[in-house]
Amino acid sequence: MMNRRRRLHLMNGVWHEEAPATCSNGHVLQARSVLVGARSCSCGIGHHRTHHCRTCGDTVFTPALGEECRDGSFDGRANRARGEGSGAGQQ
Repeated sequence: MMNRRRRLHLMNGVWHEEAPATCSNGHVLQARSVLVGARSCSCGIGHHRTHHCRTCGDTVFTPALGEECRDGSFDGRANRARGEGSGAGQQ
């Protein structure tokens, strides 16, 4: 199993999560080239930070998704957008 421990750093009295430097395709994730968000998860961590590369469309999850990770959003929109939904509510 992949080590999914969060890497946190204390800066000015506030904890910060280390962001990935590049996407899976090697593009540098920096200002104006990345969209940062979060995805709710039922794995016990609570959520994963998402870093979406605006150059190629790749999304990096921090911490990385594991086998037990399932979309934890209230209405499951993330799974439907990726085609993983059960079909209920899809048009």
